[in-house]
Amino acid sequence: MYLIIPAILLLGGLGISITFHSNLLVSISPGILALMAGMFWKKLSTEREIGRIEAEIPNAAMKMAMSLDSGMSFLQSMREIALGNDKLAEEMRHVMREIDGGSSVPLALENSARKVKSREYSKFINRLILLYKFGGNGDSLRKLSKDIVEQRKIELKRYSGKAIMYSLILVSLSSILPAMFLAYLVVGSMFMSIDVTPIDALLIPSLLFPSLNLALILLIQSKKPRFVW
Repeated sequence: MYLIIPAILLLGGLGISITFHSNLLVSISPGILALMAGMFWKKLSTEREIGRIEAEIPNAAMKMAMSLDSGMSFLQSMREIALGNDKLAEEMRHVMREIDGGSSVPLALENSARKVKSREYSKFINRLILLYKFGGNGDSLRKLSKDIVEQRKIELKRYSGKAIMYSLILVSLSSILPAMFLAYLVVGSMFMSIDVTPIDALLIPSLLFPSLNLALILLIQSKKPRFVW
């Protein structure tokens, strides 16, 4: 689906360029940007799914720590996590089904880590495997939860600083750059010969600039920490 709209824009831009003798690059640039945005969005969708799992790791680790400290067995504590409605609970249900089907606990956990492909989730899984093999209380999981929370605070501060810069660029692309382009057309047409056809003058502010805005918005989304999605 993400290839259909870019293809339509590319073919439409090519048709406009041929019919109205407009600049080819200007005419097809929205299609090119839409293609890049579509591929980018597909990647962001995958990142978002992983982020929904990562967002629950501190709570899950703390919950399992309390379950272990209350005297529950390791598997009982895992089943407690699997009772939730979030993505991590859903993944734990897959793990429990694999264990109930005859797989060993370490193997089922390792398979889950390979599927999710998240560094934070892998740390969580590795801690669970160590607890299962060597036993212990919930202190290690409690420490993991606190460490992740502290690391996320740092990441959020970094992102907030970058977000200000991205906002300024977005404002420039949304208002300042189009206004400067229109001023260039008006003033330039009075005092010099400018190589911009009427159709180019229409396409650039109506298609090119919005496409650039969309590309920047997707870039901002990609820089957002996964756990806040």
